[in-house]
Amino acid sequence: MFEAITPAMAARMQALEAMDAADRSDGTPHAKRLRQIPPETGRFLAILAASAPAGNLVEVGTSAGYSALWLSLACRARGGVLWPCAAQLAERLVPGGILTADNVISHAHEIPGVAERILADPRLDGVVVPIGSGVLLARRRA
Repeated sequence: MFEAITPAMAARMQALEAMDAADRSDGTPHAKRLRQIPPETGRFLAILAASAPAGNLVEVGTSAGYSALWLSLACRARGGVLWPCAAQLAERLVPGGILTADNVISHAHEIPGVAERILADPRLDGVVVPIGSGVLLARRRA
């Protein structure tokens, strides 16, 4: 799947990575910085998404589109569509469907109760993975 990264996509990823690095090092206030995932989280999410059951992918909170580039690789590999909206969440997941949320460790104060509600949802099996800023991973039970 990662071999499908085109030169144009790689260039856009590198540009966004450079913008993010500059924002983090030059004192740009947190509220004005890009809110993107690190590359290792992008690869992690792409593999998860490519492994999910058939159906479309939903992205909530797109920032500058960096994670969408990674998720588009999974869509290409599995023949799905990426929807950047919040209209579908746990209640819309098919059995085996995967829900992820980034920043659940580093920004827990900005999303109070979100991880807790997902982890307590009886329809889901979930765990917080300490990669990047903390990724909540949940799978819809059969």
